[in-house]
Amino acid sequence: MIGRHLFDLVIEGSSPIYCPDVGAGAIYIGSVTGGRFEGERIAGEVLPAGGDWARVAPCGAARLDVKLMLRTDRGELFSMMYSGRMHGPGETLQRLGSGGKVDPSEYYMRIAPVFEAHAADLSWLDCILAVGTGEVIGPGKLRYKVMEVD
Repeated sequence: MIGRHLFDLVIEGSSPIYCPDVGAGAIYIGSVTGGRFEGERIAGEVLPAGGDWARVAPCGAARLDVKLMLRTDRGELFSMMYSGRMHGPGETLQRLGSGGKVDPSEYYMRIAPVFEAHAADLSWLDCILAVGTGEVIGPGKLRYKVMEVD
């Protein structure tokens, strides 16, 4: 990929609130309830203090807007914010929405995270850009492979 592996991330969330057509498509809003991230340089937990907004256009493409608070295994805090895109054939997205198992090669899910360090030892996170590929691994559960851009 584009650079160095930063971490693998699993996010767990609540069932989203559905807001029907608001002119430019529907919005789904979910709370982040937990998760875990694991990498060679950094690992820890996703705190239950975040949100996941997805605006789904009439064509079915979703714009992702997510904010997370993470704590390393050493107790250091940092924020992760990402925007992204998700789309795929209508039948594939329906299977995902109903909790069906769908191979991630059948849809597109990409993110562009940025970070804010809340601890001096993590200040290097403020200096990088990252990209990630994602997949739905269960109801309310997402997995991402996040890479630091060279």
